[in-house]
Amino acid sequence: MARSMQYFRSYGAFFDSPEWGMNMLSTALCQLIPIIGPLVATGWLCEVVESLHRDPKQKSYPAFDWGKFGEYLNRGLWPFLVQLVVGMVFAVILSIVIIGGVFGVIAVAQGGGEPVAIALGIVLFFVLMLVNLVVQAIMLPMILRAALTQSFGGAFDMGFVKSFMGKTWAQIIGTSFFLMFTAPFLALAGELMLCVGLYAAAAWIGFAYWHLKFQLYELYLERGGEPIPMKAPASDDDDYDDDSDD
Repeated sequence: MARSMQYFRSYGAFFDSPEWGMNMLSTALCQLIPIIGPLVATGWLCEVVESLHRDPKQKSYPAFDWGKFGEYLNRGLWPFLVQLVVGMVFAVILSIVIIGGVFGVIAVAQGGGEPVAIALGIVLFFVLMLVNLVVQAIMLPMILRAALTQSFGGAFDMGFVKSFMGKTWAQIIGTSFFLMFTAPFLALAGELMLCVGLYAAAAWIGFAYWHLKFQLYELYLERGGEPIPMKAPASDDDDYDDDSDD
């Protein structure tokens, strides 16, 4: 049977671990540690994605381990740097589009063409939404590749990015819309719980975000995509094979 995206599964998979409560508490606490805390949580989530990929049943993932704080920090650094650098480049492009579009709308409005200006404003809004979707579609495989290769330079394989987008573009868009509509509701529910639940909601949403990346990667591989080269597991006792043998 052909694989398909299971969007709500990205939230439910969190509870596959018998230690889901401690996982949520630990990653929620990470949100309270300035700067490095979110990187540590991301590092653990990168390990979760790799573990799910290596597990034949695609259900087993490691519990959060505070003893691996430094290891998580190092691993979470790479996707963060990729997102930062690439995001800055696209931010400049988006700023130019926004500024140019706003000045264009203002110029038309001042010329007495209010209906046209309103129409242009609506068009600009949808253009920005489209550009944002394209940016997210480009960044997703780069962040995923950085997470699994555990390197900065490994993310900038444009052949991989093009192939990944070509094979999963519809699902990437679906992922963006799914998170766009579900994440705010969970965040709001967390805020209503005296704001304490907001950190737990952030941890849960973060897991779903990375689980969707995992699903996209598995779908990409099923459709003939090239595996991302990953480092061999740290323990020789692991029953997994390195992707270089795929």
